[in-house]
Amino acid sequence: MKKLSVLTIVSLLFSVLILPAPVEASGNLVNLGFETGNLSGWTIEEAVNSVRVVRNDYFYTYSSGGGPLIGVSPREGTYMARLGKAGAWLPPGNNTISQVFTVTEPTLNFSYNLFSYDYSPFDLFEYKVTVADMSGTVVAQYSQGSGSPSGGSVWSSGWQDRSIDLSDRIGQELKFSITAGGTRDWNLSTWAYIDSSAIPPDVTAPTTSADATPAANPAGWNNTPVTLTLSANDNPGGTGAKAVHYQIGTGSEVVVPGGMAKAIVRDEGSVAVRYWALDNAGNVSEKKTLTLRIDQTTPTIELTSPLSGNFLTTDRISVAYTAFDALSGLDSQSATFDGTAVQNGQSVSLGALAGNHQLIVTARDKAGNEATREVSLVVRIAATLDLNPESLNLASKADKSAFTAHIELPAGYDVSQIDTSTVYLTINGHRVRAQATPKSIGDYDADGVPDLMVKFDRQSVIDAIGGAKGNVAVAVDGSLANALRFTGGDTLRVIGK
Repeated sequence: MKKLSVLTIVSLLFSVLILPAPVEASGNLVNLGFETGNLSGWTIEEAVNSVRVVRNDYFYTYSSGGGPLIGVSPREGTYMARLGKAGAWLPPGNNTISQVFTVTEPTLNFSYNLFSYDYSPFDLFEYKVTVADMSGTVVAQYSQGSGSPSGGSVWSSGWQDRSIDLSDRIGQELKFSITAGGTRDWNLSTWAYIDSSAIPPDVTAPTTSADATPAANPAGWNNTPVTLTLSANDNPGGTGAKAVHYQIGTGSEVVVPGGMAKAIVRDEGSVAVRYWALDNAGNVSEKKTLTLRIDQTTPTIELTSPLSGNFLTTDRISVAYTAFDALSGLDSQSATFDGTAVQNGQSVSLGALAGNHQLIVTARDKAGNEATREVSLVVRIAATLDLNPESLNLASKADKSAFTAHIELPAGYDVSQIDTSTVYLTINGHRVRAQATPKSIGDYDADGVPDLMVKFDRQSVIDAIGGAKGNVAVAVDGSLANALRFTGGDTLRVIGK
């Protein structure tokens, strides 16, 4: 067996014991802070001047005699990458590093510090995130190359923190590249330092609030559509609200970019609105539910009594109605007769109520919707009619010129107020007007109640009878001076020739 030399054994031990430095990962990228002390995980695409990892870097200011040393410390940890050299009059060109990675975190945070010897500082610094396929679709891009300082030899941007939103790219393979160089100036160089970011990770979810206009009434209902304003606020120093999400009832989810969304809710009934928000770090807020109750439909009223029409002072009416509301429910219901409150089921005597009247039923629901039903009634005075004679013999020759009627009104109404010109007899649908004279007030039936005697042309009455025989119904109607109407009836026995 061949013996190993001491040098060979030592070499083997070193190969076992001295392992490669661990590759530090920050967010999505490997070795973003360069704490391995090298460029592990990165690809150098171009290095016109220099690409390296440094702990602390010093450079001379560009001035006569060299000037003092200026130090640059890492942003985070011990190491940082430097793209380009700290010196003037270097060849122009870019210095670029890149890394292909799979997105695992919603944000990519890093820092850069850009230096230039030029009077137009920050000649070129660029970072770009693209889709790592043949399309090369740009996901995020930033380029800095303008400014106008007052003068000097070395200008620094200072450490700048950047946060790139990749929340929509989780699981995708992207390429991240960083470039620094003096391509915008062919005389003086530009270089940059790259490190992991001092931005603390945003792990706090945003908060949300909802404002409904108009506000619900004390019963918790609206009777109009409701405008809903949903707001998202990220924590101080956070990545900011990315989008507001909401869902109305069983409808589709709606996504509105930014920190505010407005929606109009028109659905009736109890409507649940679910809402939440995301920030640019991918944090999701608590999912909240706001319940709106909307009722834009008026209650239903069914009025069964009385119905519109004509009534007599001898009648009584019964107020009868039902009201209901299918959504918010009834809050109140009431009825008035000529402005005076009446109860459901109340019986009303019309004896002293000749004239025109109105019954109004009102119902109001808990959302504030109101419905009314109105009924108009005409109440006529129930008059008593006595015909003289009570029979009409068509063969008789007596009193051929006149036919007499006595009209009596109930208590509370004065026959002296009857306007004779409005008095008519109605027989078989034919109307016969009373004669202006003679007329008188007496008590024909001796009942102690005054009546008005009026006469009608006998031939006109016979013509109205139209050859009918036997008992014929006769009605009388007319008006008082105060426009109240009356009506009454009697039976006339007609005897043929």
